Amino acid sequence: MKTRENIHQKLNNLFFSELANNLSEPLIKKISCINKGNFNNRFDLRVAKDESQLGNWWRHPIYVIAKPSAENVVINITIQPQRWPGDGEKYVNDHKDSIDKTNEEINDLIESHSINAPLVKKDIKTEGKFVLSYSLSVTIDNANPTDADYSKFINFLASLCQITASLSDALPIGDATSTDESSVEDKKNDEDEDDDLGFALMNIVKSDSVSKDVQEKYFMKWQKASETYNGRMGISCLIPEEANFLADDTFFPVLTREELLFIEKQITKNKVIPVLGFLPESFLNYSKHIWFIIPFCIWNDDTATVIFVDKNGLYTVDPSAEQFIMLINWETIESMELETAIDGDANVSRLYISAKKGELSIDEFNTSNNESEFGSYLSILMAIFNVRQPTIIESKGKEFWVEGAGGEGFGSFDSLKELLSNDKWLNASRPDPAAFRTEETSDNSDDDEQAFLEGKEAVLCDTLTSIAFLYIATAGADNDLHDEEFITVNKALTEWTKDGDIGDAAKTAFTYWKSLPSEKEIIVVTEIINQINNNLSAEHITSIKEDIVKIVDADGELLEDEKNIVAFIFASLK
Repeated sequence: MKTRENIHQKLNNLFFSELANNLSEPLIKKISCINKGNFNNRFDLRVAKDESQLGNWWRHPIYVIAKPSAENVVINITIQPQRWPGDGEKYVNDHKDSIDKTNEEINDLIESHSINAPLVKKDIKTEGKFVLSYSLSVTIDNANPTDADYSKFINFLASLCQITASLSDALPIGDATSTDESSVEDKKNDEDEDDDLGFALMNIVKSDSVSKDVQEKYFMKWQKASETYNGRMGISCLIPEEANFLADDTFFPVLTREELLFIEKQITKNKVIPVLGFLPESFLNYSKHIWFIIPFCIWNDDTATVIFVDKNGLYTVDPSAEQFIMLINWETIESMELETAIDGDANVSRLYISAKKGELSIDEFNTSNNESEFGSYLSILMAIFNVRQPTIIESKGKEFWVEGAGGEGFGSFDSLKELLSNDKWLNASRPDPAAFRTEETSDNSDDDEQAFLEGKEAVLCDTLTSIAFLYIATAGADNDLHDEEFITVNKALTEWTKDGDIGDAAKTAFTYWKSLPSEKEIIVVTEIINQINNNLSAEHITSIKEDIVKIVDADGELLEDEKNIVAFIFASLK
């Protein structure tokens, strides 16, 4: 599969040769081609009837950017003439025929060239200035385009240039027609970059716990003006109650580009996944060990809010329910690709996630040229995925994660700034994957089940069942297991699995616990503790302790026998 850079380099050469030669009168056989930054960014193409018009970026720029995949290449094209009329609504009505005609001509062109492209989207904006935007995506059914594929596309693009040039002539520049054209051109060129920057027009859903001042601070801190989202509508935004935390520079400061690069390097080089231990209770009530937070982003182009990640996947806030939901599970993700300036827009980065059941895009705002601003938080997410991927692959089809299969460890951090301390990354705990690799059995006969109940080794080979036994033994230390305690045990166990399915772990552990003589119970508990100390990380052990506290508190009373076993377990766990 060819990369975007490969395809853009090829297109760049063809623009100046084959595309220019294919232009017909009244267009001159010459183009202006601007590529902002590098060959991964979009092209800004301009054609004209004479040399002087080539610099008029506002006449009818054509933006081109390729998006390669394993099956094909999609080339997105946007034609976007801009005008400054005195009355925007009147201007639209006066030139409706020309606009509709262009729409029809482009659709006819798609059909006549047998181009695999969706219908043209027409988008008219009349806020201050008039921007007419036609967008279409040309699909080349080949992941490695041939010369014939490129020629077919260039021929199509040449015809498209002719149509848009006619449209440009049909759209006077409005109030600027009374001014000398060269001075207007100089003014507009000077304003080119800033004039295209703006904010999306979002539908805001605000949490009751977030004040107006915090809301404004949250937006000012994490949202940037951009070309991509300038005036964009149709985006639902939920300001989470955690905005108070995310807007506070004391707790969650803006990280610079250099700082984010440092964190990314530590994750990748040392294979250490950070665990943030300083988050608000509302975060930790949903997931005890959160690895990282993207403070503000837009996913799938229509929903904006916070995203966080833990061992099971990516989570966000559901704007309709105002609660955390899983956005995507790690196990379903096949690949990630980060574009740091989408369509040449230096203020927006995009993470493309390919998954079994489709694709997900996540956009964040950034200022890549200013080190006092932040770089890409999404790059941290991708670094975590790359380190975690061997574990994801080995865990597929299993009930729980084979922790440490990729050699990754976990480091606990008590503040965002601690992530910038090299020493903090050196104290990571690394779980032994052997503790999570269990032999699968398919024989469920009564004889085997009885044999299983008679031998504690069978329980100890399954980490989840062993943890379940430890929880049940703690809750049942008073010789009585209350419903509230058993429910809490089950809830605690779901957090150890990828999808919340604990199978028969609790049932098996309970049956085995009931079958044991009381004098042998402590022996099994001790062996489970040894197994945990030898194979699980410090973070896992902390989780076990937290679970045990919740379990013994579930029935509202803590008896002496329960106190004794809790004290024994806590003293024995490292």
